[in-house]
Amino acid sequence: MVKSTKRISLGSVRFKSRAAFTIGSIATASMILSACSSSSASSSSSTTSAASSNSIAANYNLKGANITVGSLNFTEELIMGYITVDALKAAGANVTSKLDIAGVDTIRQAELSGNIDMFPSYTGTGWVVYLKQTSSITNSETLFRQLNAMDRAQNKIAWIGPSPFNDTYDIAANSAVAKQYHITTISQLAKLVKTNPSVATFCSTSSFAVRPDGLPGLESTYGFTFPSSNLKTEALGLIYSSLGSGSPCNFGETYSTDARLISNHLTVLKDNKKFFPLYNGAVTVRLSVLNRYPAIGKLMQNVLSRLTTPVITQLNSQVDINGLPANVVAANWLKQQGLS
Repeated sequence: MVKSTKRISLGSVRFKSRAAFTIGSIATASMILSACSSSSASSSSSTTSAASSNSIAANYNLKGANITVGSLNFTEELIMGYITVDALKAAGANVTSKLDIAGVDTIRQAELSGNIDMFPSYTGTGWVVYLKQTSSITNSETLFRQLNAMDRAQNKIAWIGPSPFNDTYDIAANSAVAKQYHITTISQLAKLVKTNPSVATFCSTSSFAVRPDGLPGLESTYGFTFPSSNLKTEALGLIYSSLGSGSPCNFGETYSTDARLISNHLTVLKDNKKFFPLYNGAVTVRLSVLNRYPAIGKLMQNVLSRLTTPVITQLNSQVDINGLPANVVAANWLKQQGLS
């Protein structure tokens, strides 16, 4: 979900940016995945037989390992959580699942306290929210290396990754409203808040409303403040349909790898000041656990390397648009990849 250098100012604070993933890119990704599905299906049996559960267990021997896996409570995290659980089980580990946890601070504390051993996360979350860093790093590999080194040294937490996909935040709009008021950038939204505030209603999750890489930093960077009466808190899954209908909000928080941007016909606003950081997918794990079972790192690196933006967008769409359970989507993908 990146690549220009803009600094995000929260007072004197400045963060890094990641490039926006356009609806056109998502649509193209979905088409690519659809076009490839038949060939993937035809080769899945040979792929699976070549890399069966037995070969996974042999290549990444985790027999006897006891590992507790967590995840946050939205679609992409749940898919990644189930992928992690199933891949570890295929390698022979005994896995306890504690998925569907609410709140980035809650899940981080669960890992720091040892209540969970590992969970999927994002590099931007680690850098800005967990380590509270304000420097701007626009290269995904550089960000990952610095994040991993710092978290290991300070908190005994290691990071595995990064994945190719970058699930950055987007600000999206009801397309009719965006067209009527000529809103294509976040700067233009900021101007609308000042000139026609009744139109500038905004839906977000409770987390985005308080995160430094969320609404507070966005308002500071773009020099505006939503009237409190304009702000609505909703579950992430409801925001897309709310924006699509224009009720209760015309603008809101969305994710760049979410296919519901397409299904609800939303307009993604250009982050013209490059506020949002890089959010490449990764897995965070207690260092003591990784040192004891180094095969975890090799296995999860293999898994993460396959999660490109088109792939994760397609997996998300299977849950959010097609209605399949996240655990089924994860299991099917791992089987197709020969990793279960």
